Amino acid sequence: MTVLGVLVALIAASLAGAAGCLCAAVADRWASAHARYTSWVLACWCGPVAAVLTIWFAIALPRRIEGTGTLVAAGLTRVAGPDRIAWLVAVLLLVVVTGAVLRLIGLARATAHVLAMIRATGPMRGTIAIPQRVPVRISSDAPTPMLAGWLRPVVLVPEGLIAQLDAVQLQLICEHEFTHARRRDNLQLWLEACAGALFWWCPAARWARRRLALAREESCDAAVLRDADAATRRTYAMTLLHVLGHPVPLAAGYSQARPFDIAHRVRGVLAPSAASHPVAEWLSRLGMLLTIVPFAISAGVVAARMETALATARPFTTHFARVHDHRAGLPIYRIRYSRPSDMADTLIGRLPDTQVAPARFHHQRDGSWRVTID
Repeated sequence: MTVLGVLVALIAASLAGAAGCLCAAVADRWASAHARYTSWVLACWCGPVAAVLTIWFAIALPRRIEGTGTLVAAGLTRVAGPDRIAWLVAVLLLVVVTGAVLRLIGLARATAHVLAMIRATGPMRGTIAIPQRVPVRISSDAPTPMLAGWLRPVVLVPEGLIAQLDAVQLQLICEHEFTHARRRDNLQLWLEACAGALFWWCPAARWARRRLALAREESCDAAVLRDADAATRRTYAMTLLHVLGHPVPLAAGYSQARPFDIAHRVRGVLAPSAASHPVAEWLSRLGMLLTIVPFAISAGVVAARMETALATARPFTTHFARVHDHRAGLPIYRIRYSRPSDMADTLIGRLPDTQVAPARFHHQRDGSWRVTID
């Protein structure tokens, strides 16, 4: 797998991610809050899955490069010249990898900040009248209520909110965070943040993560208010308006709430959507599946054929020099593929009886050897 194949895989990831986002956006019209959340989870992972499948198909598909040459007695030294297309692709991939590394470092630092924030918290006593399924602690550093931690998560409530909200509002806030904990949203958020760091260059990935964050919060709102009356919904909406005025730390995988997101959540609380249409949900998910697999297969075929086409775009000759393998006692031949203008490469393989991959050798009638690389 060359850098060109990796570039094709990244392009396939962008296209598959965009198609997955379109399928999820179409399903938003008929889906409930939980169904929208499920659709955007699938859309968020369309790009990474398509990239992995593309690379797998590109490696698995056979490639054949053939050339003829003569056996020479002298040893050959490796000569490597620049290939313009390979250099351009390598520079692009270097930019992608550098951006991903910087974002992963930022995510690691933010995660360490959250762990330090958990250690600096204090207990919360006598305020919430419901069973605490997850420990609730007071934090002077958390600017908004949040779920933090993976294996043993805790709910962090800002110290300044304790005096501003009554017991009912605090209870609703904690129920919302308990729902996140029950669904393991904190771990999912961290994995999504890792995928977002790797695919930072993909607009579809950023769109999917933004819509997924909103759908996740709306799904938790709907779970908390499943059997709530109108008065409770109004109280919950006022609590959202008060709490979401604070920025949310990126360390937990959240982003600062935008005015559109706040208004959308408040409308969903006061006027919940009807039950979703199951046919629309399954059609959306089927559309994502039918998007990922064909994109991956076709992109893998394109990557394999592009690599072969570039390798055989110009005529090349093959020369062999015999080298002895002292460990196995079998002859090894050093092979040089020389292109007319700008490239020469070297491959080591065994001749001709063992036929070890990736090279196969056939003795021609004219005394030359034909090598086939699979």
